[in-house]
Amino acid sequence: MREEHAGPLTIVRPPLIVGRRDNGRIARFSGPYTIIHALASGLAAVVVGDPDGYAEISPVDEVAEAVAAAVLAAPPPTPRVEVIAGGGGSLRLAEMIGIACRTLNEFRALHGVAGIGQPSFVPPGTWNRFFLPLADQYLSPFQHQAVRHWAARKPRLALARPHPWTLVGV
Repeated sequence: MREEHAGPLTIVRPPLIVGRRDNGRIARFSGPYTIIHALASGLAAVVVGDPDGYAEISPVDEVAEAVAAAVLAAPPPTPRVEVIAGGGGSLRLAEMIGIACRTLNEFRALHGVAGIGQPSFVPPGTWNRFFLPLADQYLSPFQHQAVRHWAARKPRLALARPHPWTLVGV
């Protein structure tokens, strides 16, 4: 059950946060880099998502500026949500996966290793209805082990109760 907050507040909702705008430095390979790991290791047989959906990514300094502005601003009269998004100028999921595959394949070619194929896209509803129940039957032992290993290393995430994002007041 969601609790209501009585006082003024601002919720800052960033997208995936990766790197700095000025030099591209990153603190750790997370977010979209987990997709690259899955592609290179063969764990990404498909990508679950809409290929035309937005793949929002923001640099850490842009997100930090938005959070600092929200903290330092006068409290809003009513709760407010600040969404950091590029909107129509954002990468599409298919573009992001295509860039990842092309870049990874360039690196692989330089090292004499065969390229990887770009995985197909599966709509989330189709995955949940059809493929997810069959996953146990068709995933390789290595893929099952990778999921178990991830869950053992990240139990807080693996055991978390999912809460879908909603707009305030909805």
